[in-house]
Amino acid sequence: MKPLFNSRLITDNYLDPSFQNVLFPYRFLQHLLFLSRFSIKYNCIRYHVNAYYLFSFFGSLCLFLYMYLTITTLSVDRTPSLNFFPWLNALVLFFPFFLFYCINIIHKKEHVDIILKIQKSFRIVTFKDYKICVMWNCFGVFSHFFWIILSLMLLQEVRIALTFYVMIFLDVNTTYGISLIFLIRNGMVAWISEVEYQCGICLELEEGQRCEVFKRLFVAYQDLMQAYAIYKKLFKIPILFQAIYTFLLSLLYIQMIIELIQLKVTHLGQFDLDVYKIITIVWLLKNISYVMLFSRGCEKFYISVTDANVACFKLLKHVQNIAKQFCKNILRCHRATFHKMTACKIFTVDADLAHGYTSVQVEYVIVLLQFALTRFNY
Repeated sequence: MKPLFNSRLITDNYLDPSFQNVLFPYRFLQHLLFLSRFSIKYNCIRYHVNAYYLFSFFGSLCLFLYMYLTITTLSVDRTPSLNFFPWLNALVLFFPFFLFYCINIIHKKEHVDIILKIQKSFRIVTFKDYKICVMWNCFGVFSHFFWIILSLMLLQEVRIALTFYVMIFLDVNTTYGISLIFLIRNGMVAWISEVEYQCGICLELEEGQRCEVFKRLFVAYQDLMQAYAIYKKLFKIPILFQAIYTFLLSLLYIQMIIELIQLKVTHLGQFDLDVYKIITIVWLLKNISYVMLFSRGCEKFYISVTDANVACFKLLKHVQNIAKQFCKNILRCHRATFHKMTACKIFTVDADLAHGYTSVQVEYVIVLLQFALTRFNY
């Protein structure tokens, strides 16, 4: 009947209040940046209608125009060649605004699906650590506003604070990805605990109950792995952009500051050059830390998946019949579906990325400084 059909749709998209609290910090931040992934109305999650994406387009355009006007005002009258740097920076910034807006539209269904699959697995394993997840997400959002507060307190420049606010648009995809992989990893840890508990009491249950319990646990494992598969699809481009963008622009900014120091320029636009030195260092450390946290979050998830396999191998020696078949199915599913995340197959996102990326970044910065010292000596 039609009423039952509608009720089923609402049930499929229903979000528990506790899970909504977990999502709220990043939903709030994304709305401020015209980059919301989905809407929640009457406790049901849906992807946005086309009207929102039109609104988002004009909002994103305003953010880009502000950044463009801010950067292009940084001119040095006596050195026209240096004015190339702000124009190049503005050109580089245009690409991510366009890229992330398009990704948000193309993957609007996946943004909803990943949330529903994570929540479904949480329900099956009776996940309880929602407060920790809320605190983690609040900290993640605060990490963005920290730079704004710091610029207001130390530099006392509203324009610089607004620039940091607009630049959150470029980072929020990475930090939101850190938040989601944290949820998926916590779901896997809770799943392991639930499997060990159910295998311990399975002999006390009737055969029909045992079948139902292990069937639900297998569904929870599949949901977590499907959520991870969607995650790889959603964030392979943002993490690639974050890594390349940080690497290239950091070299660009450092080279620009070196040129200005050599030319004994003391002001850039309306601000003292020392202010931009501080901003460059802070910006570089911030972006490198985001890349490191993203790769660390993925590595922790890989470890939790390995722990799930180890738990199943151990249980195979002590359980019989249905539980034993369940463990075998989990191991088969892992071999068939699990692969580490790659950034568009260019590099693998794991613990080695954090170390390797930081090393390469530091090496190239040192090379620039060595060239600069050589030029200053002459």
